[in-house]
Amino acid sequence: MLREITPPSRLKTRDGQQRLRIPVPPNGSPRWRQAAPFLALGAALLVLVVVAFALSKNYERIAEGQLLPYTEGEVAQVRFFDSFTLYIAREQPRLLDAFTTVALAMVSGIALFAFALASRRPMADPRARAFFLVCLLGTLFLAVDESMAIHETIGHNMRFLADLPGVHRPDDVIFASYIVPALIVLVLFRRLIFSSRGALAFFAAGLGLFVAAGVFDLIGIGVDELIEPLLGACFIGGFTTIALDQAT
Repeated sequence: MLREITPPSRLKTRDGQQRLRIPVPPNGSPRWRQAAPFLALGAALLVLVVVAFALSKNYERIAEGQLLPYTEGEVAQVRFFDSFTLYIAREQPRLLDAFTTVALAMVSGIALFAFALASRRPMADPRARAFFLVCLLGTLFLAVDESMAIHETIGHNMRFLADLPGVHRPDDVIFASYIVPALIVLVLFRRLIFSSRGALAFFAAGLGLFVAAGVFDLIGIGVDELIEPLLGACFIGGFTTIALDQAT
């Protein structure tokens, strides 16, 4: 069904100046719908803070040190609510890890800024808004993961993964599994990504580096730490290119 598009009009203000008035389409989203994603993000953050506070008040550290045979890193054995025990990674932060965390945080900031701009533009592509929101959540998780060793902690509590052929550490399988959501995002938003040659080049390079980092990490060759900063740089370039394309 075709809808009539009202052309822009000019309004005169009290001081005699003219301002361009761009009409909102009839099906424009109400303000509460535009604010809904931000409210959902705020609610999710509040839930995480409450859960973290509850865990911080109901735990007992049983042991700490090199507790697991497949890693020389520090691991803490912690019991929560006097009902279940988890192994928490306590690895020392490294300079390359800090650089990767900052790069991912920069991508999250770019995605948040682009999502906010797209949400305030009634004629913006809905796929672009969804893309920036997904990228915001994904890169924010990766930044927290890099700084708090989340995938290492998950692997320490799923030690049966080390029994898989060719696997030396169970957390390597967790890191390699991140390729699945990355490919899903690539497939769902392929038209948006492919519409920009610059972004496509950055993301293709980033995807290749991500696969290489996962493979090297899985087979025990310690070059993945060098690849991760380059991966972060590719993400920054790709997201910035798409954000600039959508802003113009």
